[in-house]
Amino acid sequence: MTVDTRGTAGDATRRDAHSWEPPAERGANLPPDHPERIVLANEVHARPYEALHTPQRASYVAAVVDKEEREHELGHLAALCKHFGVAAPPAAASHFSAMLGPVRVKWERHAEFSGYTFIVPDDGAQPFALPLARAYAPRILAVERSLASLAEQIAKSDGGDEALLGKLTTLAADVESSLVASQYRFSASRAYYDLVRSRIAELQERPLPGIQTIDEFMTRCLAPAMATCFSVSQRLRDLSERVAQASGLLSTRVEIAREKQNQALLASMDRRARLQLRLQQTVEGLSVAAITYYVAGLVGYVTKGLKASGLGIDPEVSIALAIPVVLILVAVALRRTRRKLGRIEGPLREL
Repeated sequence: MTVDTRGTAGDATRRDAHSWEPPAERGANLPPDHPERIVLANEVHARPYEALHTPQRASYVAAVVDKEEREHELGHLAALCKHFGVAAPPAAASHFSAMLGPVRVKWERHAEFSGYTFIVPDDGAQPFALPLARAYAPRILAVERSLASLAEQIAKSDGGDEALLGKLTTLAADVESSLVASQYRFSASRAYYDLVRSRIAELQERPLPGIQTIDEFMTRCLAPAMATCFSVSQRLRDLSERVAQASGLLSTRVEIAREKQNQALLASMDRRARLQLRLQQTVEGLSVAAITYYVAGLVGYVTKGLKASGLGIDPEVSIALAIPVVLILVAVALRRTRRKLGRIEGPLREL
């Protein structure tokens, strides 16, 4: 735990550990000390950085605290420390660091706000932009091999396109699932990398002989990792496009095969319709003969009755005369009926 003990009995110890005193003799060419330079140097050394052991997670919260609320803030900190059995910071403290249960808490008071840093161990369940890329690399390789095998089967055209299309659909779902689960993290890594590069550029570094600049260090350490992330992200996108192209090609071939089947089916239906038409024409001819025979029989019965009543009518002659007349009338009636049906079926076929 590190607390500000200025103005207390530990002031001498603190000054020996963190303060900086000017040498007894200063060179004549050096400028005079600023009145507050030693105070500023001691303030910098009084707030050391936290020593962290990866993997860990850190969260930082900045809260605006008015001067009137600073006593209440210290009271809350004291109550929190009492709850975890940790010594509370003194009333004049401006920073404080301690383990509160499993959480490392660092508090710093500034002119207009207070900063809180919370540090906890990381179990590795949510890896960074590079471990994720390494984890996806074998998976991408397996999908690429599967896609190559399916593309070879498609090129052979040995049939079974429906089964191949099902496998491609499963492969596409797998690739899209990987894209959804990883792209937002790769995008975040790219954004933070660009932010780091812009901040380094703002420093406007000038190289010194024998000293590596921050830009050189980050380029050698961070750029290869980001290149790996970019490569994996681009491979996933390219793989998605290739799977989509293969699926589209196979779907087109399946649709062509279905169209051929539909054309064959329509041709078969057309042949059946023609056969039905011929059969219908044959039935119509038989119907004309049957109707003529039935009507001629009725005429025969009528003329026989008239002959029996005393009229001089020969039934056989009457039947012989009636047959051509009935035949013509029935044929004309059937033709008119066929024409009416044709007028009705024409608009229906257009629909």
